[in-house]
Formats: sequence, C-alpha cells, structure tokens
Amino acid sequence: MEENIVISSSCSSPSLISQPQESPAPTSLEQRLQLILLQSLPQWWNYAIYWQTTTDLDTGSLSLVWGDGHFQGLKPPNCPSAQAQPFLLHFDDEPVDDPVNDVIVTDAEWFYMTSPARTHPLKQGSARAGNMLAKCFTTGALVWLHGSLSLRLYNCDRAKEAQAHGLQTLVCIPVSNGVLELGSVYLIKENWALIQHAHSLFGPSSHLNLGPDVGPHGLSFCD
Repeated sequence: MEENIVISSSCSSPSLISQPQESPAPTSLEQRLQLILLQSLPQWWNYAIYWQTTTDLDTGSLSLVWGDGHFQGLKPPNCPSAQAQPFLLHFDDEPVDDPVNDVIVTDAEWFYMTSPARTHPLKQGSARAGNMLAKCFTTGALVWLHGSLSLRLYNCDRAKEAQAHGLQTLVCIPVSNGVLELGSVYLIKENWALIQHAHSLFGPSSHLNLGPDVGPHGLSFCD
C-alpha cells in the first residue's frame, strides 16, 4: 500500500506521521470484473461478463454485445468444489496425437469462451421470447437461477446451454448501459450484497421500456 509522509511541525522537533493512501477505484471494465469476483469470496463465481448495449447504424436497432469478461476458473484444490468435466481442445493444423498441442478446457470455460460471439437483440417481444439478458435489461429485473433444474427449465436458450456445460448458478444483474452476467458451477443462493456491489461498480440499471409486452420491474429468483 502506498503511503504519504506528512511532516508535522511541533514546538519541539518535527515528527513523521505515516498516513495510508486509499487505493484508486477500479476504472477499466477488466478491473471491475476482477474486483467483483474477488470480493464475492468465499462464494466462487467462475466468470463475470459485462454485456453492453450497441446500436446498429443501418437499422437503428439495439442489442447487447460482449463488452468485456473475466474467467477465474475453478476453486483452488484446497477448497471444496463440484466436479468439472474437462475435455481436450485440438487445433486442426496439428497432429491429434501430439499431447503438447492439447489444451485442457473445462465445460464452463468453453461456455465462457464462446460468449464473445453472441449477440442478444433488444426489441419488442424479446423479453418474452426467452432471452434472459434482454429481459433483464429491458425490464430492470434481476434474474437469479439457482440449481441445474432451474437453468434447464427456464425459458432461455442461454440458461439451458449453461446448464449443459455444468453451470449450477446463472445470474443477470441490470446495470448502467448493460447487464452483468455471473456464472458458477457451484450452488450460490441469492446475495443482495453482491447486487448492491455490482451497482456500485457498474452503475444502477438503465433499463429500456420497449412496450406493453414487457413486464414491470421485478425479481426472478428460481431454485
């Protein structure tokens, strides 16, 4: 921790007083995503993604696209954890039987790695069409899915895909100009402190009202 040295003048002799300097607030998306994962301990989230709004210049339509993300993997070996199923990722231009060119990737990491290519349209009816990220942003409603059954039965392809890749908790928090998504292969129950912390780092919800088919503010807790 950086320290400021302050000279205090007294009638006898000068003395040195050490005053700790507060750490600067995180500014980049990457720093904020890392911070919310670290400060959520002992709850262990495998990744955090910030989905940001963007406008198509040709059509004027809005969508949620990848803003930034951070993956911290599974719990350290000394922590109790669920079993994650790894698989080998081979590169097409390398011999398959060469172990040097094999990259071990867990199901959860593969789900995270494929996320940057995804786009989630924000349009009238998207909240009812099974798009949990669109629902979260357009209504300002938190979505917290807890348990593999909740993810599998939730009307959203992304939730079903997350469950198929071993995730047990999937959360979408509406924040300023986007949605914060957190995923974990562990069971994590609702945590209001985490939601408040997300708003302090990314700003409060700036949801978009797209018409009467979009529901009011609310919470979607499923377990």
